[in-house]
Amino acid sequence: MLSAVQNYNVSPKHLAFKGKDGNTDTNTNQVKQSNAGLKTGAVWAGIMTPVAAGTNYFLSKCAAAGQNATNLGLDSHQAQQYMTNMKKLAANVKTGWATIPLNIALALGCGALVDKLNNAKRAEFAEKLAQNGKEEMLKNDDNAETTAAGNVYCKSGAGKKWGALLGLGAAILPDLVTMPFSKVKGFKADAVYKSGIISGLAVKTIAGVIGGLALGAIADHFSNKTAAKNADKQAIAE
Repeated sequence: MLSAVQNYNVSPKHLAFKGKDGNTDTNTNQVKQSNAGLKTGAVWAGIMTPVAAGTNYFLSKCAAAGQNATNLGLDSHQAQQYMTNMKKLAANVKTGWATIPLNIALALGCGALVDKLNNAKRAEFAEKLAQNGKEEMLKNDDNAETTAAGNVYCKSGAGKKWGALLGLGAAILPDLVTMPFSKVKGFKADAVYKSGIISGLAVKTIAGVIGGLALGAIADHFSNKTAAKNADKQAIAE
């Protein structure tokens, strides 16, 4: 046992020291983990959460005022339909509050997933770079880029690649989860109400795809910027 330990070369190149911030030692081939996607998701959630909360609050006040309204100049059929719509609105607002934590979780989860994909790509790239060398990677790997100082790093694009799909899921999933609970008991959904739900989902689908692409591109940008800086730092350390 002792001889086996003595024969093993325990030079710094064989050790990866992890600090409190999760960064690895610059003398190893391991790459620093990026959390640009998670940060992007957190910023997005921080912007949209107050907007969603404010919208729900406003609609709840509208629904309450509508149900308490009198002397609207409507006949009995119109008045009944009006009250039905106000009750539907009130019910939908209640479930709308439930979508807020879901949206936050999805924004953070999608960002973390983009980070995981980008980090995995860079870890694989680092191994190939150590084996094949700078010139070979620049020649044969489409993800290989050079910094202004001439150091090689992996330019990954998982955010743009998966952003549309992730944005689509994040946009409509909360509504799909809460929709079964938004029905008003005793009232049958009319054609106008159903068309409103469908059109609302259509708008969210388009917004989700565009937003997902945009947020994915932003996450990739900052992630690649960090990777380039780390490549220069590692070159200096070596």
